Amino acid sequence: MKKILAVLLILTFVFSLTGCNEYHKNDMINEMLIYVNEKYTDDTFQYVSMSGGHMGSNVTKIIVASEKYPDKEIRVICTEVDGEKNFTDTYLNFKFEEQTREYIKDKLQKEFGNNIYFKYVPDDLACTEGGSSETIFEEYINEESSHIYISVAVPYEVENKEAVNNLLQNIFSDIALSGDIYFFDAETDIDADITEKIETKQYSEKVYISKTETEEKYQFEWSSEIRS
Repeated sequence: MKKILAVLLILTFVFSLTGCNEYHKNDMINEMLIYVNEKYTDDTFQYVSMSGGHMGSNVTKIIVASEKYPDKEIRVICTEVDGEKNFTDTYLNFKFEEQTREYIKDKLQKEFGNNIYFKYVPDDLACTEGGSSETIFEEYINEESSHIYISVAVPYEVENKEAVNNLLQNIFSDIALSGDIYFFDAETDIDADITEKIETKQYSEKVYISKTETEEKYQFEWSSEIRS
């Protein structure tokens, strides 16, 4: 009999904890929905599912559905430190996705022509700092925390790295991004097989461009020295 009572007490305690955790989870989800709906007043968001983190940790992540971008997995993240809650989200990455892609692609084509490979996929995990319904595109692409990453392949003979560095500085002067630029021989046709050529390192040169907080804006890491 005592064993039965002990088991019942344990089950009651477990169900009680489960109920409390479920209540806390729903309460947190409501707070996160209030945050994102109040932040972007020109859109409406609804809860979809949890996304990483777990109840009891200091980080809670959820996916929300946007009325304007229903096919995008927008994440809202709450981090609790010493009782203080900090909310962030990935909304602007998707709001400006097409505009970012076309803007950068246009800049590259003006310099290198239409025979290029360009890939940009918005980061669905990185959260831009700040932001609101009033944030404009020019502010977003120049924000250090926007996490814009690109991959580019162009037919271009690299003869002087410093000259190419200056060229890329000028092309991306109003954008905060990072990414890989692959240079192929000038006669190369940048076609559907270019990703395979990149993977098998058939390019002549490669440079990784990344943001800095200096006046130069970017730094460049070349994969090899220019051939003489």
